[in-house]
Amino acid sequence: MTIEFSSLGQSPLLAHNRRESQWSQVSNGLWVPKISRPVPDESAPEHQSLSHTTTEETPSSQIVPDDSSGWKRYWVERGWPWRREPEISLARQQELAQRRTIPVDMEQGSYPFRGMTLTRADIEWLLVTHLPLARLQGGLWFDEMASLGSEELCAHALLWFQHINLREAHLEGAILFDAHLEGTDLREAHLEEAILPSAHLEKTILWRAHLEGAILLGIYLEEANLREAHLEGVCLMGAHLERASLLGAHLEMADLRAASLSPVTLTQATLANAAGIGPTLVDAQWGETNLSVANWSQVRMLGDEDSASQSLADNGQKKTSAKRQEGYQYAYRANHQLAVVLQNQGLTDNAAHFAYRAKCLKRTVLRYDFLLARTMKQRFQIGWSLLFSWTLFLLAGYGYRIWRCLLWYGGVVLLFMFFYWWLDPIHVPWWTALGESVNVFHGRGATPSIAELVHPIRFTLLTVAEAIIGLVVEVVFVATMIQRLFGK
Repeated sequence: MTIEFSSLGQSPLLAHNRRESQWSQVSNGLWVPKISRPVPDESAPEHQSLSHTTTEETPSSQIVPDDSSGWKRYWVERGWPWRREPEISLARQQELAQRRTIPVDMEQGSYPFRGMTLTRADIEWLLVTHLPLARLQGGLWFDEMASLGSEELCAHALLWFQHINLREAHLEGAILFDAHLEGTDLREAHLEEAILPSAHLEKTILWRAHLEGAILLGIYLEEANLREAHLEGVCLMGAHLERASLLGAHLEMADLRAASLSPVTLTQATLANAAGIGPTLVDAQWGETNLSVANWSQVRMLGDEDSASQSLADNGQKKTSAKRQEGYQYAYRANHQLAVVLQNQGLTDNAAHFAYRAKCLKRTVLRYDFLLARTMKQRFQIGWSLLFSWTLFLLAGYGYRIWRCLLWYGGVVLLFMFFYWWLDPIHVPWWTALGESVNVFHGRGATPSIAELVHPIRFTLLTVAEAIIGLVVEVVFVATMIQRLFGK
């Protein structure tokens, strides 16, 4: 039977992991979302003990096991509207209660429910009878977490559920702070919008699991199996993914800022969505990860740049210039870091793409630096850097668009050819004007016969202007060729 937790005291969905204003730090140093604790229902019965559940005569004995609507009404009357499954048998209750008495020994790998397949009905019964701190979702509410010490918090954070079978489980929106689920089988489980910061999921099987939009800050996923997992929009900032398998995983718009990825398997991983937006990668630690097995050509833009380009912040307010400058700075750093790693692994074409994006983003950073400069001296210095950056961009695309140099060369030569012909079309036919324009562009100067025509001053001024433009274009062209051929 499939386990579904989507309705077990469902917490409000968090829109996106970048909303730092919705997080606060409690006394033990843990960062938690700012979600208020629900007001308890005083009419609801207290959590019953095992003996109470198994000995009290209740109307539940009159409900047919397959009558789902009847059981729902029954649980609503009892004050547990989140329950939907029939009450488990007495034999099953005794089995679970006996297994619960097994002490947790992390060093010896001893856990009460290790290897067991738990149904939703089992989980519902355990939550009511033995997990009063679980609050229906297996996690602690935040005011409780703030009041608990680290040892007590760890003791209550789902230690019982290590190495259990939760295949196809529905844990949407689950709150599992600092949970220990090492070795748990979560293949094809649904964890959309779940909150699992600093949770331990080492060697967990998450094959084809759905984690879209989940908040997994600082999660431990060493040696986890994430093959074909759906990680679209998931927050893995500061996550530990050493030796994890992301073969065929979906990483579109995933947040991998400062994540440890040394090494991970990226074979056949999907890195970008239909719009070409890839994951957020600033300060990601690639280490020995082989990036050549992933298709980086599908990534038009990293998530860092996409986030920086948004005019509105996550709270819906317009970004300030300082905030936008900061966002573009992060985006520049992310593209530059990735370009360096790709270049070191011999992926020159992919590296060139992200290096070009980094140069363009650096120009945008300079623009905001110019706007935010406090003194004229700072503006003057930044202004020259910005002007030089624009010159390199327009003439050669920072060395990654050499065809622009060729366009400039042809355009300047043809333009001055027209001027030479227009000044004296009778004595200077177009072919003669073309030859003179080429000579002047390369600094050879005009021939005496051209310089002594009807308008010698105009010809002289035109030749000086073309020679200067030609010198600038040639210098940029040579510099870009050296950069492209020798990687300088």
